[in-house]
Amino acid sequence: MTASAHTLVLNDGVIVPKLAYGTGTKWFKRGDSTDPDAINQELVESILTALRLGFTHIDTAESYGTEPEYLKETGKPRSSIFITTKVSAPPADIKQSLANSLKKLGPSVEGYVDLYLIHSPFWDYDAADSKLPIKQVWSDFESLVESKQTRSIGVSNWRIQDFKAVLATNPKIKPSVNQIEFHAYSQGLKLRDFVEVEAKIGTVVAAYGPLQPLIKFAENGRVQDVVNKIAATKGAGITGSQVLLAWGWAVGTIQVTTSAKEDRLKEAVAALDVVLTADEVSDISIAGAETSTQRKFWIGKEFDD
Repeated sequence: MTASAHTLVLNDGVIVPKLAYGTGTKWFKRGDSTDPDAINQELVESILTALRLGFTHIDTAESYGTEPEYLKETGKPRSSIFITTKVSAPPADIKQSLANSLKKLGPSVEGYVDLYLIHSPFWDYDAADSKLPIKQVWSDFESLVESKQTRSIGVSNWRIQDFKAVLATNPKIKPSVNQIEFHAYSQGLKLRDFVEVEAKIGTVVAAYGPLQPLIKFAENGRVQDVVNKIAATKGAGITGSQVLLAWGWAVGTIQVTTSAKEDRLKEAVAALDVVLTADEVSDISIAGAETSTQRKFWIGKEFDD
């Protein structure tokens, strides 16, 4: 995979497509599923459709229960597809956990993922008697890069305090990505300032829920009006959703979105070519900051950073 206008370069030099197809949220297999191991054929076909239409980044996780849906052959070279997955909570044997995920993902991933994330920081990593101190956990994660089971390592739903904890261990490899709820109404300004300015480690935000200002928070503030007005100036066919995705890329994030509808997938891919002016980016950022919301982890924990 080569660098282009549709990619970002992570702090470890790995090139990542800035548009990702998410297999959480809509596709998440709940604990009360009658058969959590059953293959969701609709998701399999949606992944293949997304790849056919121009997505090159697939985002999944152990906790979603959707890793097996990547079993089918894609017809594309492995090097042209970027795969992110996540481990739910640091287990005693991280290498085995990734090996399990690789088995579920299937032979077409060729024995490695491109990005492996710790899905949450919610364990007693700093307790004196912790069985999984953060130094050990992150060192184990670093070993996965050395063994070439993953090309890059990062985190998800981490807070400033979690970054401080791992940085205090003087890690050989800094987290390349932090996947968090991120959109115009939840811009993570304190967290981004810490990572970019104070710590200077260059961890990239991967945004889940990037279109929430047009869905869940449509009535919260001015963002919907602002993006729709901008879309109207961009020419026929440009949508508010595309403008909002373009804003996310303009502020340096990976955008993780999903749909089972082919027209929505085409719309997301076409958004890669939507270019915003500096003033338009600023207008969306300001409108979002006026009515900000606290980001949440999927189990309901709220963050003030």
